[in-house]
Amino acid sequence: MSKHRRAILSTVALASIVPAPGWAYSTMPPPAPVFSPNNAIININTWGMIGSAQVAATRNAIRQSSGQAAAATVRQPAAAPADTRSRTNSLRVAHDPAVTLQARNAFIDGLARNSGPAMAAAVDKYFGDIQGTYARVAAPYGLRPDDFGDVMTGFLVVMWMSTNRQTALPQRPQVLALRQQMGDAFAAMAARTPDARQRQLLADGLMYQTCQMILIREQAVAQSKPQLLGTMADATEQFMARQGLSMRALALTNRGLVER
Repeated sequence: MSKHRRAILSTVALASIVPAPGWAYSTMPPPAPVFSPNNAIININTWGMIGSAQVAATRNAIRQSSGQAAAATVRQPAAAPADTRSRTNSLRVAHDPAVTLQARNAFIDGLARNSGPAMAAAVDKYFGDIQGTYARVAAPYGLRPDDFGDVMTGFLVVMWMSTNRQTALPQRPQVLALRQQMGDAFAAMAARTPDARQRQLLADGLMYQTCQMILIREQAVAQSKPQLLGTMADATEQFMARQGLSMRALALTNRGLVER
């Protein structure tokens, strides 16, 4: 890890917690596709498959946690809840190569239309098997590609980081707290897609979008491109605000996402 990255992390990390390595591509082979503000088009097109009722459930979970945080008088950050997730069939994400290919085609075709075929081909080659790629970047946080709630957690964390131009990595307790906080909302989302094929298609699409945003953020930081960070921040905030979730109004804490 570079001195610059250590300095960034040391200013935001809690003294008692070592930041978990994740949401990064340090183990991926170079060269990576190079994004610019002109071609960093964020194709966030899968949220509509989830449904307004499930988005409302997400908002309600955040508001409930915010109310609990405001009522509590705590001097130290609250400990993350124990990981008591139950990976039932309703949340399971399969790894059917045919479904992954369908999700890949939808994502790469959209990227080709907005950013050109050369960019799309480079991203396609770099990501490879998207479930394997997601597993590598999310594993340090205890998240898995075969659990729909874990995939949604990763998506929301990266959306929050992108909207708030957050370059420091989140803490593992914060990520797991969000997973626990959204348990009921994620179960409702999964219930909306009871068909295993459709659930995998949705999850794979979210993994593609999560990994794309990680890659753009990493390049913006490494190459000192604040305009690129700004382009991504505005795109993600506009999208989430249309769903009734302003990420700029939220903080990621050991209670999950709470209103500032």
